[in-house]
Amino acid sequence: MLKNKILLFFLLCFYTITFAQSDTLTRAEYIDLVKKYHPVIKQTQLQNKIAENEVKAAKGNFDPIIGGKLGEKVLGGESYYQQKSVEIAIPTWYGVNVIGQINDLQGNRLNNTDTKGTIPQIGIEVPLGKGLFFDERRAQLHQAKIFAQMTENEQFLIVNDLLLDAHQAYIDWQKDFRLLQINQNAVNLNRERLKWIEKTVQLGERPAIDITETKTQLQYYELKVNEANLNLQNSQLLLSLYLWNENLLNVAVPENVLPEYQLQSYNLQENPEFATINPEHPQIQYYSIKNDFLEIERRLKLQSLLPKIDFNYNFLRYKDWQLTPLFQNNFQYGLKVEVPIFMRSARSNYENAKLKILQNQNLLKQKTQELNVKLNQYKTQYQFSNTQIKLIEENLNDLKNLLRGEEIKFQNGESSMFLINSRENKLFEAQEKSVQLQAKRLENLYKILWITAGL
Repeated sequence: MLKNKILLFFLLCFYTITFAQSDTLTRAEYIDLVKKYHPVIKQTQLQNKIAENEVKAAKGNFDPIIGGKLGEKVLGGESYYQQKSVEIAIPTWYGVNVIGQINDLQGNRLNNTDTKGTIPQIGIEVPLGKGLFFDERRAQLHQAKIFAQMTENEQFLIVNDLLLDAHQAYIDWQKDFRLLQINQNAVNLNRERLKWIEKTVQLGERPAIDITETKTQLQYYELKVNEANLNLQNSQLLLSLYLWNENLLNVAVPENVLPEYQLQSYNLQENPEFATINPEHPQIQYYSIKNDFLEIERRLKLQSLLPKIDFNYNFLRYKDWQLTPLFQNNFQYGLKVEVPIFMRSARSNYENAKLKILQNQNLLKQKTQELNVKLNQYKTQYQFSNTQIKLIEENLNDLKNLLRGEEIKFQNGESSMFLINSRENKLFEAQEKSVQLQAKRLENLYKILWITAGL
């Protein structure tokens, strides 16, 4: 019933997560809930928004700037100066700043370099050396965009890791549930057998020692059921760590909700044996993108090796606008040059920038090799699990036949409860081993998806 699927915290937050109409929480339902509500997923979404805002902030370095200036000096009743000015500066992508200004200057004691009256002017500021081809504003915008890409790759990998852990928790839940069933079946079987043995002893058909032999077998599996119950409860608690609601409250899986019975994979689009690490893998892409980030830093440090030559030119309006050659009339210009003598700081920073790129390239090679080695390990383990499962299935059939034969011999008085118990133990151990191998194979399948960034 649906009410059996309602998770805890209903009374606390008046919010429920329901699974399906049955008492089974499927893997697909479980993973869907993890993807929707887990705090890590929410955190990655926020981090991506932060990266987007960093790009907007870097673009802000190219926003036009409007400014104004107002000043006055009066001393001893005499007006030295009165100044009013309005200015707009427009940065451009190529490092050139376009500046428009209206400056009104009045007074009786102005500097010789100042011009009395209202002078509109328009001009440019151009870096002719350092900053001409690349500057800090352009570098910041490039790096902010690259950082957003790196952040996206990082968040992808974080979610990929989270989903692997979530799948592992579900597999453990399935495995522990199946192991509990096996041991509970053993308990039920031995309880029925004990009743039958007690009747045959009363009739004098079997020795009394068979009761003791059957009881010890029953007690052994009752202990195993208790242990399996504990393991199931622990795995169910671990599973609940990945279940949250939209209010970011952790929720628990009720005990009457069960996992899928079959330990098998879902939505595996290709044969895992042919999975490969491609250049688009997010972890490889992360280092490739980081290389671009460091390359921008190198280009910026290279600018430090150039002399700083700043040139500004302003065309002045005098009486009326008259276009004249640049350096003939109605103009103002300035030229400033700075050259470090030894340039030790600039050279060192540039060399370090190149070394960081080399370090990153080495890390890229190392990470690519690590990914390929791990992938081959998981593929080998997957193939090994397949082989082991085939062997255990054959072994299970043989053990069932041996137990059946031993039971027939027992009924004919040619065997003992000790041999029956021994055969039965082997069979249940093989059943447990089969479940563990199936779980291991499923783990390797999802690890292959994880290492290829397919989760």
